[in-house]
Amino acid sequence: MITAHDLDLKGYRLFESTDVEETRYRISTVMQPHELAPIGSMRRLQAHMDYVDLAGLGMGSIKFGPMHVRANQVEGYHLIILCRQGHGVLRVGREEILLDQYHGACLPPGAPLDVELSDDCEQFILRIGPGLFLKHTGQSNPELGLSIDLHKPALQSWARILWSMTGQPDLSRANRKVTYDYQRLLLGLLLESNGRPRQEKTAAAPFTVKRAEAFIRDNASQAICLADIAQAADAPARTLLDGFRRFRQTSPMAFLRDIRLDRVRQRLLNADGSTTITTIALEEGFSHLGRFSREYAKRFGEKPSETGRMSVR
Repeated sequence: MITAHDLDLKGYRLFESTDVEETRYRISTVMQPHELAPIGSMRRLQAHMDYVDLAGLGMGSIKFGPMHVRANQVEGYHLIILCRQGHGVLRVGREEILLDQYHGACLPPGAPLDVELSDDCEQFILRIGPGLFLKHTGQSNPELGLSIDLHKPALQSWARILWSMTGQPDLSRANRKVTYDYQRLLLGLLLESNGRPRQEKTAAAPFTVKRAEAFIRDNASQAICLADIAQAADAPARTLLDGFRRFRQTSPMAFLRDIRLDRVRQRLLNADGSTTITTIALEEGFSHLGRFSREYAKRFGEKPSETGRMSVR
């Protein structure tokens, strides 16, 4: 049985420190701003962190003795916390989640972080960067269970992939295709084994929204605007905006942008090198290439050129 104790990142020491403020700052450089408050009468801090980033998927271990860690919210990424040794307690509202070698927590973007760690605790953390779930599962913000229980057979398969990644991160760093395959397996298994069924939202949408979606898909490569979409849906623009906001949690123009981005990505993944990224972006309806690059990186967590390089390996 794979436990958090087996997740060992040897050779990736990020820092060692005896100062709380320095420790907080160094961790913040790869995670986010947070507060560290020693628990009890800590005589001497002996902190260290091992960390490696694999194309937006960060893995690390942190040890600093009895500590209360707080942050207002997890900023834009999913955070999984286990304990390689020792234990901890994570509080989410009135709920308390045990952290040890067999049990962990999975915090979504926007969740508050409030955890107390024992004197002998060494955390293992997994930072799933923005865009990775969308890239590999098609869901931008999947609903995952708050608790991780490695006694579950399905999560053991997930833990084996994670164990393999921590054992040979150099292989992943040297080959983007290996990194991509590992990420796809890891996130797919996590979603399958610890995901919550999403409530279907499409059936209840009014016909105006569905007509608008059909028009957008059929004409995404054309220079269309909100007025064109509203006319095709036979609805006032304000009514259409309200419908998309209520039933799709987006706007018609954002829906159009995402359709275009998805099509560009699919073409880049299947590209043979004979067509440039600029040509593909223009053919799929993007006229402002700088904005296209920014939106692409925001949605998929990588530059269009990085997708292109990966597709031809």
